[in-house]
Amino acid sequence: MGKKPDLGQQWIIPESKERLDELIKENRQPLLIYKHSYNCATCIFSKLNVEKLFGEYGNKTTFVFIDVIAQRPISNHVAEVTGVRHESPQVLLIKEGEVIQHVSHGAITDTRMIKILKE
Repeated sequence: MGKKPDLGQQWIIPESKERLDELIKENRQPLLIYKHSYNCATCIFSKLNVEKLFGEYGNKTTFVFIDVIAQRPISNHVAEVTGVRHESPQVLLIKEGEVIQHVSHGAITDTRMIKILKE
C-alpha cells in the first residue's frame, strides 16, 4: 500500500473543479468517475476491475481518475455536484449530466461495472 500505480492513457485526471464540471456537462458519452486512495488495499483491486473495461468500453466511455487525497477539493466537489456521499473507492456513472449509478468498496467488480455500462 502507499505506492502509486501507473495510470494508463485511458484515464483523464481533472486538474480543477472547473475541468470536472466541463467533463460532466459536455461529455456526449457516459462518464465514469473513479475515486481512488493510494493508501487503501481495496482500491488496488477496484482500480484493476475498472481498468478491465478499457478494452470493450474505452471508445464508448470517458474514464476519470480522482486521487481522493491529492485531489481532495475535486473529490469533495464530485459529492457536491452529484449529491452522492463520498466513498473510497467509488465509481459514479454519469450520462447527460446525471448520475445513473454509483457503487463503492467491494461492489466495484468487473462484472458489476459491465452491467452498469450496458444499462
